[in-house]
Amino acid sequence: MRYFLLTFCCLITLVTAKTQVAFGLKAGANLSTIDKAVLPLDGSEEGLTIYDAWKARYQAGLWVRIPVAERINVQPEVLFIEKDWYQGNANGEDAHVEMQFLSLPVLLQYEWGKLHLGVGPELTYLVGHESWFRGESTGDSNFLLQDVDFGLGVNADVTYVFGPWEVSLRYARDVTSFMEINFTNANGEPLGEVEHRFHSFQLSVGYDLLGK
Repeated sequence: MRYFLLTFCCLITLVTAKTQVAFGLKAGANLSTIDKAVLPLDGSEEGLTIYDAWKARYQAGLWVRIPVAERINVQPEVLFIEKDWYQGNANGEDAHVEMQFLSLPVLLQYEWGKLHLGVGPELTYLVGHESWFRGESTGDSNFLLQDVDFGLGVNADVTYVFGPWEVSLRYARDVTSFMEINFTNANGEPLGEVEHRFHSFQLSVGYDLLGK
């Protein structure tokens, strides 16, 4: 985490001397869920559907926008994002996890008037979490999660800029999974594997501190 912040601060120091570079703050809401999965049961076609739900949490961070060509920008960001998921099935079993990430997205943007259209990858680092299973807290136990701190994702973003202010709507999707579960029946025979990945909509308001 410290290397993310150090790299970002060094980048800001190097580029903010250029007249067209923008640097600012952003904060907003993060609405996330996980992929819905259908697990086959003993070869039946119906299977067991694992239900999920959209959960609203928050995000906040810094960004810098660097022009690289006419109407083309590169925008790296450092964000703190909380994601939350709740999952249950028809048997009444449920799991709930709150996860906090340090996120490093990098967008390639195209300026179309006051709109900035961006796409790009995202590197995430898990900084903390708390989980519940069948209504009971498990604290920061990792039993629901893989022993992996880093993840990869992709983003698509639309930003409307008006003066030093801007409003962004972003869709983010994980490429790597944060949880994998292998299910078996009562005889220990494998039923299938379920991998969970977040996908989310993020709405944020930003402000250009350089006012350019």
